[in-house]
Amino acid sequence: AVSWKRLGNIRTLDIALSRNGAVPTVLAQGINAALGSAAVTPVRDAYDGNNPHCYTIQIKHSGGNYVAPSGCITLTGNPDLAASASFSLAMPAIGSDVTFTVKIENKGAVRSQPCQGVLKANGVVQKTFAVPAIDSGASATVTVIWKLSCPATVTITVDSGGANIEPDKANNTWTKTIC
Repeated sequence: AVSWKRLGNIRTLDIALSRNGAVPTVLAQGINAALGSAAVTPVRDAYDGNNPHCYTIQIKHSGGNYVAPSGCITLTGNPDLAASASFSLAMPAIGSDVTFTVKIENKGAVRSQPCQGVLKANGVVQKTFAVPAIDSGASATVTVIWKLSCPATVTITVDSGGANIEPDKANNTWTKTIC
């Protein structure tokens, strides 16, 4: 949680994260300044590796200025989602419903953000589905039903919109040729 004390006629504020004094990345925008605190989830940049950096939380008020930077804080890591899947029919017939059971594991150091997944057949989006937030070391299972058309190369990708900064995006995808 980031806390502040409202002074004067400040109406809204943005909360940002700065790395080694660089231009801040906004984490939350348009927060009612009267609230006095808000929860944000800062994430390390994908290119940080294991190098120590000075991250600071900054607040930009409705007057347009960044104020009250924090001291250096430590960010512990990123999530790393990995997808695998199985499907319901050994020899599916064209036009039949195929149920895919998608297992999503978080192999990273921190909890993932909720995100979206996508099922594509031959590169064309057929279904989208919600992926819940997943704790570090935990997994979640999502069911996706799709009406089979053949021949098809099915690709399931979790976090297709990039809601999480991950060290390995390649393991977010599962692919299988059916028919």
